[in-house]
Amino acid sequence: MRLFCLFLLILSANISFCFAKSTSDENPIRILITPNRFDIKVNQTSSNVIVLDRKDIENSSSNTLSEILNSIPGVSSGNQGGIGQTASYFLQGFEKKYISILIDGVSFADNTAPQPETYLNSISLDEIERIEILKGPQGAIYGSSASGGVISITTKANYKKGLNTSIVSNIGSYGTVSSTFNNGYSAENWDLNLSINGIHSDGFSAKNSVEQEENDSFNSAKTTLKGSIQNDNNLKITGIMRQVDSKIQYDNAFTVNDFNKIRQSAGSIKIEKKLNKIDSFFQFTKQRTVRQFGTYQYYGDTFNFDFLNRYRISNDYNLRVGFEYDDEKYNDKTLRADKDRNSFLFGVGGSFNNNSGYDFSLRKENDSSYGSQKSTRTEAYYTFNPNLRLALSNSTGFRNPSLYENFDPTYGTRTLTPETTETNRITFSGKTELINGGYSLNAYQSKISNLISSATGTYIYYNAYGDTNISGIEGNVNSKLGEQLFSNIGFVTTHKKTSDNKKNILIPRYSISGSLNYILNKNFNLNTNINYSEGSYDTNSVELPSYVIFGVKANYKINNNSKVNLSVVNVFDEDYVVNRGYNTSGRAIYLGFKSEFWGIIW
Repeated sequence: MRLFCLFLLILSANISFCFAKSTSDENPIRILITPNRFDIKVNQTSSNVIVLDRKDIENSSSNTLSEILNSIPGVSSGNQGGIGQTASYFLQGFEKKYISILIDGVSFADNTAPQPETYLNSISLDEIERIEILKGPQGAIYGSSASGGVISITTKANYKKGLNTSIVSNIGSYGTVSSTFNNGYSAENWDLNLSINGIHSDGFSAKNSVEQEENDSFNSAKTTLKGSIQNDNNLKITGIMRQVDSKIQYDNAFTVNDFNKIRQSAGSIKIEKKLNKIDSFFQFTKQRTVRQFGTYQYYGDTFNFDFLNRYRISNDYNLRVGFEYDDEKYNDKTLRADKDRNSFLFGVGGSFNNNSGYDFSLRKENDSSYGSQKSTRTEAYYTFNPNLRLALSNSTGFRNPSLYENFDPTYGTRTLTPETTETNRITFSGKTELINGGYSLNAYQSKISNLISSATGTYIYYNAYGDTNISGIEGNVNSKLGEQLFSNIGFVTTHKKTSDNKKNILIPRYSISGSLNYILNKNFNLNTNINYSEGSYDTNSVELPSYVIFGVKANYKINNNSKVNLSVVNVFDEDYVVNRGYNTSGRAIYLGFKSEFWGIIW
């Protein structure tokens, strides 16, 4: 009944769109990086990609990366506890072990975990400049770590000449306090930026059992140093160093010390060169993870080298070739494991005319443990008119067993083989006066074969027989209802079934998200949002109750240098769960302040 009422609400809202005055889109065409790792205009790709810039982030009512991801159709994310606790996240039904998250082009995946994952709690919204979300298997572009999709995050940098400084502070419920300091200088041919972020939250009990009732706190400190230098010959060198220290308290009966302490350090150097019709780049990345889980300690190291080239043979045709090398190590003081792999990449893309285009990508990856694997991506689009654009895609990927799944002395299995993924997708999109805005509609069908699972009781890893099938439909409508009122509504249906008949584990079968952004004037805006979820199951295959969550956020510009915002999460204090046995946030209030100083020339 709730779902039916919400669909009536959406229908009535869409009817009201028809009476809104039509206006042209004055926004410039966005430039993307994730579809093929070189810059490309959004209207020249068939990839299913979503872009959020800094303005989108500030105007949203989200306070964490997990919250803003959960507001995007096709993306499901939720904390099992308070701020900083374990987050589950999915892209079109693919769970986090299939998703590559990049921060400034660098992977921060913890390869000491049972399945490598990037901790969403290690990334603050205050330090993010841009988010690109690329859905579906991207093995042909990003390798085995991206067999279900990519989330690429760009942190803040200096875009204004001179010395630039900003300070952001937030305080709120559950004893939450955070601050971000950005300071940098930008000149004609070089820039340098330092970002320091710290957060503390007293939190609340992640588990809802009486015997484990205690506040589970979270502490994190992050430092990022990034800079670049370029000359008049189109040579650019970019360097990034980032370190994250986190301590996450949790409820666990298996260890004496109930915390997870993580230090991750990474550095990257990227050398880019443009010569006539050739774009090339080298990138070297080194990352180290030290994780203390209760009384156990784990150490992980990764090294990555990329060499990619794009040859713009003509305005309508380009060719891409490249080579990658990866090495990763694991050590828990009782076990040492090491493996490496190399990959060769090939791609062609272009346009048939002004209305149509195509792209084909192929990767052959050779792994020291699992031999040779191949991934492909084939895409095409055709624009009939501004009101209708059609895009088609077939993409494949694979996920190699993690070092833990393969070599752990208790639960690991040396004979595991890689999982494979495949997605077929069709997308309709366009802009129309009928809704005074834009729309998109995606239908997709995915398959996971050779799934790596753990046996009931023994928890030993094995390759399951049969396929895991995923299918879904995503819709999104954004509209300008008036000169000062903007709306965005998305709906998703996801059907996932494993070979052992488990359905929609932690993934809602139906979800609806909507937001209204009211811009009173250049100094004040108010954003409200709603998220509805129904039809997800817990890890024991018991259906979870449906729920509706409301949020609101107000932004006020005090002057050219200062802003203040106030947000309320879960306005009506809904008692909901994303996984059985874990608590979620009740009504929470957060107050933020931002001050900027820029343009001071030395």
